[in-house]
Amino acid sequence: MVQIIFTNETNAQFTEDTFAPLLKKAEKLLGPFPEKEVELVLVNDFQIRTLNKDTRGIDKPTDVLSFANREIGEDSTLKDSDSLGQ
Repeated sequence: MVQIIFTNETNAQFTEDTFAPLLKKAEKLLGPFPEKEVELVLVNDFQIRTLNKDTRGIDKPTDVLSFANREIGEDSTLKDSDSLGQ
């Protein structure tokens, strides 16, 4: 079973329990994940816009940013499609 590391930096009333069933269902459909942890951080539009600009060089909010759990390098703008998706 994959462990969820959950942080909610918004005013929305979501908890880890909101997302645990979705992760269990995905694991059941896809098989065991090689990762042992999934970190989920909910942020507001300003925060995700800042992250999107800092990591992808795109100055606008987006729905989802995902990062691989590995070292990327010194360049703060990620260009590796395996490291970042939306």
